[in-house]
Amino acid sequence: MGTRDFQIFVVRYVDKPNGKFMNMAVCMGEVSDGDSRFLACECTDGWGKLEALFPNADIDFLKDWCEAVQKGFCAPDTNRMVQERLKDCSSNVEVSVSRRTLKANDEPAEEMRKLVEAYLRW
Repeated sequence: MGTRDFQIFVVRYVDKPNGKFMNMAVCMGEVSDGDSRFLACECTDGWGKLEALFPNADIDFLKDWCEAVQKGFCAPDTNRMVQERLKDCSSNVEVSVSRRTLKANDEPAEEMRKLVEAYLRW
């Protein structure tokens, strides 16, 4: 039975002085050259919570930035560029990257749902 490899990006806002953070987005992309590879990205809907936790954060900028990442990540023609940009984030945005292998018959959308529940819902 074959397998499929995926890269997972967890994007978080980090308050540098105290190290507290809040996850803002989860992206999952299939490691493949095919145009029909699985690409998904979901952003938090907890912007009010982020603003309450980090009153100095520019929420409008972060929200717009995350929405742009989501749009670019999910488009096959811009996905690779967005992945590279995510790996080079700085300032108060940190990105952790991991890999996951699924069996060929596993459903990546279900894995993405689990990631969203684990990282974006509280």
